[in-house]
Amino acid sequence: MREDDLFDEVVRYCDGGWIGLVGESELVVEYENGDPHGSLFQSFFNSHDALTLAVHLGASSIVVDF
Repeated sequence: MREDDLFDEVVRYCDGGWIGLVGESELVVEYENGDPHGSLFQSFFNSHDALTLAVHLGASSIVVDF
């Protein structure tokens, strides 16, 4: 997943909430060596900025591309 695609995915899952958690998604991100790894992304809005936290979940053995 390219950086632009990842940003587009984060924008897509944000549901327009005002303050607090505005969205989350589990995404598979390819490392530079091509290995797929799952990460949980959560975005929060504090009334000034949208902040996104990504938690590495580990190597992924199945990659599904939509």
